[in-house]
Amino acid sequence: MLQLYTGYGQTAYNMYGYDAASYVPVGLRAAIGVAGLSLGADWWTDVVDPKFTVGDSLGNTLWKERISNNYIGAMIRAQMADDPRDFAVILRAGVGVFMSKRAVALSSGYHGPEPGGDTKFANSIGYCAGLGFSMPFRESKTHAPSNIHFTLEGQFNYNPRKYNGTTNYHTSWGIQVGISYNFFNSYNLGHY
Repeated sequence: MLQLYTGYGQTAYNMYGYDAASYVPVGLRAAIGVAGLSLGADWWTDVVDPKFTVGDSLGNTLWKERISNNYIGAMIRAQMADDPRDFAVILRAGVGVFMSKRAVALSSGYHGPEPGGDTKFANSIGYCAGLGFSMPFRESKTHAPSNIHFTLEGQFNYNPRKYNGTTNYHTSWGIQVGISYNFFNSYNLGHY
């Protein structure tokens, strides 16, 4: 299976002042397996980073932050269906490395202490879990299921990131849509 995907996500960081912010990932998954169970790799990066505004008690903007994320990891993927060419429920779990950095833009009127500036966070081991479905396109002449599938999945990310000597839980969730090409050469599925 080879899958290209994108989507929409929301952050849920446990840091004071970091309200939920949206982001857009783009990624690639590749997996190989038998009988509906596959092992593979997952990579994604934010093409639209989550952005945060830090203000004072009067509502004035002090600075704006952008946290960009890259992820690469291993995954196990279960495709639950009677026939892997047909509609299937997908269950996925993975572990990998989050590579993240923070960019700070001070407001023009801010004259307080430096908020730390641009920071590359130490790489951290995190986890991803997904649940969704895979549905084949149909061949135009035979109307048989195609090896090309449309996928729709929900994903949860858990990233225990160290920042200022404290572990902060940079979790997020998202909805992902994708196109996958499924190789069925290892199955003896017969003919239509």
